[in-house]
Amino acid sequence: MVRTTRWKYVHYQGMRPQLFDLENDPFEFVDRGDDTGLENERRQMRERLMDWFTSLKNRTTVDSAYVERRTEDHRRNNVHIGVW
Repeated sequence: MVRTTRWKYVHYQGMRPQLFDLENDPFEFVDRGDDTGLENERRQMRERLMDWFTSLKNRTTVDSAYVERRTEDHRRNNVHIGVW
């Protein structure tokens, strides 16, 4: 999902996207995901989502066991990261 002040775009794998006009429909009652007049908005929002998604870092250099060991090291030293 990605949003701007005007639009909210929700991507689903294997299904059509949803698009909501937050300016005219702030409670998201009307899904504009199949509105033929809004293809440009859907394209821009899809590009925005893909730009964000492709910029994420993948953890491919270490395995889960390494991460768990390092997490435990932090806890033993009384450093808590990402715990709430």
